[in-house]
Amino acid sequence: MTTIQQQIDFIVELRESYDSEQRERIVVKHPADKVAELLRDINDSLHGMRLLQLNPKEVEFCSDCNQALTPHNRVNYAAAEGLVIVGRGDHVCDRCTEARIERVKHSTAGIP
Repeated sequence: MTTIQQQIDFIVELRESYDSEQRERIVVKHPADKVAELLRDINDSLHGMRLLQLNPKEVEFCSDCNQALTPHNRVNYAAAEGLVIVGRGDHVCDRCTEARIERVKHSTAGIP
C-alpha cells in the first residue's frame, strides 16, 4: 500500500519524465512491482474521489489505507490464528485485511 503523498510524488515524477522525453528514468528509479502498486493505488484513490463526488454521504474509506470501500473490496469479518482481524464495525478493504493477517501470522510465528 502506498500513501497519497507517494502517489502524488510518483505522478509528478511520471509527468516530468514524459515531458522531458526521459521515460526510461521512471523504470530505472522504481522497480516494476512498485510502479504497478502505485498505479493501482492511484486508480483506487481516483475512483474513491469520484464516488465521494457522486455520493458524499454514502462513501466509506478503509481505515488503514484510505481507499474507497465498495461491496467488492470491503471485508466485514476476518479471523486468523484465533484472533479477530476485522470486526463487523471495522472499515477495512480486502488488501489491508490480507496485510493484517500476514502481520498476525508473522507475530505468532516469531518472525519480525
